[in-house]
Amino acid sequence: GFSKEQMPDLTGKVAIVTGANSGLGYWTVYHLAESGATAVMGCRSADKCSAAGREIALAPGAAPARLVPRPLDLSSFSWVRAFGAAFSARYAMLDALVLNAAPNARTELNDERSSGSGTS
Repeated sequence: GFSKEQMPDLTGKVAIVTGANSGLGYWTVYHLAESGATAVMGCRSADKCSAAGREIALAPGAAPARLVPRPLDLSSFSWVRAFGAAFSARYAMLDALVLNAAPNARTELNDERSSGSGTS
């Protein structure tokens, strides 16, 4: 097993966690924040993301300033690009990427790929 005591000090580290407002994503952010990391929380619902961030901010060692809720719908190129641009404008480095969420089966990404317009 893995225990909280085995978590290293993550002060100064920056992580992105998708699907951060519930389940494994929520608890990943919780433990990252508790260990001192800045956790950029990607969630489809901005309201649910902010609510989860407020809850997690109550964890021992978690600082509200290190919890950064951001809207992110992985089924949309425009959302992904906006998320990436906001991240790049604020942070020089990404230390960890936790891909906990996945796009829905029917997505803008799939539509753009099939039409040939999804280029970056």
